[in-house]
Amino acid sequence: DYGTGVLYLGVMLCGYYGYGSFISEDIVESMSRSPSSWEEAMSQPIADWTGVQRLWIRVFMSILILVNITLSMPLLAMAVFYSIESFESNYVVPGSWSNWMMRISIITGIVAMAWAVPRFTVVFGFFSSLAAPCVSLILPLVIAGCVLGKAKCWRRTYHGVLVLLAVSSMFSGMYTSVMDVASS
Repeated sequence: DYGTGVLYLGVMLCGYYGYGSFISEDIVESMSRSPSSWEEAMSQPIADWTGVQRLWIRVFMSILILVNITLSMPLLAMAVFYSIESFESNYVVPGSWSNWMMRISIITGIVAMAWAVPRFTVVFGFFSSLAAPCVSLILPLVIAGCVLGKAKCWRRTYHGVLVLLAVSSMFSGMYTSVMDVASS
């Protein structure tokens, strides 16, 4: 749908126009502080900026993030639970003890990862480098190949080049993410 693409593009352009490259790892911190001058913005970390500080934005953004997590986490978890429950050789029948243990184990694992990783942005790069090329390039091309059947030689070559680019971006993203984790 082109409308969704236009909407996302508008949000991205407005965000870049408003904040440029001054967004730190902590979006709440970025929204609540402003530099007093261009020189300060270019030379000082965000925590040392002496411009206007809007503490009410920090509280408001934190509340919005909490509401977002509270509403989206159960919905996303239900998709995972349903996927596991719908396997053909299913050992986690809804309502069974194994189903309860599966759900508790997944939520416990998610909470444990959240507590164990103090800087999620470093780890996020690793998971994004794995998931993004698969979801956006490799899987759609494989599925299209299965659905459409035999394609022309030039199209298969083009798809092969795209898959190679996706795999190379996976490896380079994983390498830089591991190096970032090792250096921090």
